[in-house]
Amino acid sequence: MNSQQFISIGIISKPHGVRGVLKFMADYTFNEQFLKATAFFVKQATGNIPFIIETIEHIGNKQYLVKFEEISQRETAEKLTKKEVFINTADFDKWVVEEEGEESFSYVIGFELLDEHENLIGKIEDVIDLPQHELAQLHINGKEVLIPLDENLIIEINEEKQRVMMQIPDGLLDIYL
Repeated sequence: MNSQQFISIGIISKPHGVRGVLKFMADYTFNEQFLKATAFFVKQATGNIPFIIETIEHIGNKQYLVKFEEISQRETAEKLTKKEVFINTADFDKWVVEEEGEESFSYVIGFELLDEHENLIGKIEDVIDLPQHELAQLHINGKEVLIPLDENLIIEINEEKQRVMMQIPDGLLDIYL
């Protein structure tokens, strides 16, 4: 199959637990049939590789837990972290309920977060999707830090350099550190 027959639907953000389950952040809203998917294609250096789905569970707004058949350990699952997920266009047409109205920030996972003075705050490890907004999850000095990804606070997103520059609300980092 050529790349024209695949559509990117999201990204694997991180392993969930120790048994090879992965957290998947979707870019679209899917119907119930999506939970019966049999395979995802994961972007690898050699192309889009099919992975047979053992289980898939909807855990929140555009968030899923996926278990692939041949992945049973966290170490193996970690190799798929930050990888783009594709499905074929026929399945896309059957499963998508609505195309995303608001752009999800899940694509900034792995990007560096900088303040308005270009000081490095940390690396965005995950994006947590709440009903009211999304949060960037970072670890600074061993502590979890959650920063709202609000369009009014974001100064620039540079996809080429994988950097997000934003105005950090006064005192926000002091709460965590």
